[in-house]
Amino acid sequence: MHLPLFAAEASGLFAEHGLDVELVGPLGRGPENVVRSAKGGADFALTSAYYHLAARQQLGGDLGARFVAVVHQRSPLAAFVPLDSPLEHPTDLGGVRVAGSTPGWFQSEYQGRLVELGLEVAVVVPEGNADRPSLARGEVDVIFSWAEAIPLIRRSAGIPVRSIPFGGEVYATGLVAADDVAPAVVARMVEALRAAFEQQRRQPGLGIAELCARFPAVGRDRVREEWAILNTHVFIGDKCLTMDPDRWVATIEHASRTHGFDTPPIPDVVRADMLQAVPPSWRTAEPRCVEATK
Repeated sequence: MHLPLFAAEASGLFAEHGLDVELVGPLGRGPENVVRSAKGGADFALTSAYYHLAARQQLGGDLGARFVAVVHQRSPLAAFVPLDSPLEHPTDLGGVRVAGSTPGWFQSEYQGRLVELGLEVAVVVPEGNADRPSLARGEVDVIFSWAEAIPLIRRSAGIPVRSIPFGGEVYATGLVAADDVAPAVVARMVEALRAAFEQQRRQPGLGIAELCARFPAVGRDRVREEWAILNTHVFIGDKCLTMDPDRWVATIEHASRTHGFDTPPIPDVVRADMLQAVPPSWRTAEPRCVEATK
């Protein structure tokens, strides 16, 4: 998700939009980055809708920071199975064995999605610190994670794997702006970020050297592969960074059911002036199944 920002910084794209951008994070985990923006530690943050809702609930109300654009236009969650697994579709996943921790965000999300589909909840095989349940040995049927995590899943599984798209039609991540950032600056940042993702789609190799210099443990091949998968969740046709009111309602309702969050009104989560109804014709693309060999 961050690759286009490194490319935009290196190519001068932010400067072309009249912005002086410093990439400074993440300096915390999950909701901490949202709170940091709300308290003036940053003007913008790329974060999860769930982290925003969690931070809002922890602080007992309005955060003073809201979404101004959405990156993941649909949930990027996926079930990873061996290449030769008989499991093919989301409807095949009811009652199967899944590696997980108790309690855990992924487990709640996975089980909640099964319930939404009217399927039997999964059998969770607990993960230990030393001996993770093995997909290769048949101790679990599924590993559940982000779709773009397939390079890491492939390495940890040690066998050819493929992904079954499993996330619902809800938002996942986006750009949060502190409320005290001027609307004109917010508009320029959103346009710059949109241009950055469009540039990355045209030139997928941009920014990889800069990202890997900041995070040496992340290899270039992994970055390329993860971007290729992320790209399918960011764009709907040729559109990106859109925010549809109806999908925000679905996202907040899903988070409330699945994770026990409060159900705030949309204006508490999203800057209302940045919303735009998305025509149904934009929503035709489906996430693709991804295969990965060793």
